[in-house]
Amino acid sequence: SPLQVKELERLHSVLEKSSDIWDRMFCGTVLFVVYSRARWSDAQHGASIVFDEDLGVIHYVEVVTSLHKTMRALQHRHQFLPLVAPAVGVTEQNWGVLWENVRKELSISFENGFPLMPAPMENGLPGKRALDSEEAGRWLRALLELSDHDASERKVSSHSLKCTMLSFLAKRDRKSTRLN
Repeated sequence: SPLQVKELERLHSVLEKSSDIWDRMFCGTVLFVVYSRARWSDAQHGASIVFDEDLGVIHYVEVVTSLHKTMRALQHRHQFLPLVAPAVGVTEQNWGVLWENVRKELSISFENGFPLMPAPMENGLPGKRALDSEEAGRWLRALLELSDHDASERKVSSHSLKCTMLSFLAKRDRKSTRLN
């Protein structure tokens, strides 16, 4: 199921206000994946990140990945996949700035051998292993206070991240078609 606007607002709030640095790091990563319309695993295979700014304000966040689901298709062979997200989403907050600051605070960079969202180690430091899709889904449901086991509720997982903006776009398209 796609995330709801109130759930995205909750992720923005955690990124901005939480005292837990790893929750903030995770929420920044989730917002990047949502707004770039990416798959969790494609984003985790990023090779570089750019916080694209103009006049000192971050406007876009771009991650380039060489390992992605469509890389085996003939037309995409040997191509990098750019994942680009606007730094402002459903709130007026510039989540890109907040996420860049958290990444700096944790010293997480591709140059230091870390994936986009490292799995935190027990000592609180970032590990070199990428947080996998299943772990991301559990963490997401915990932050949003959604049940892992109630089948009657919406199914929210790391796959929800890619479909969220696509769902928003489809709803907007249907609404604009009705208006015309």
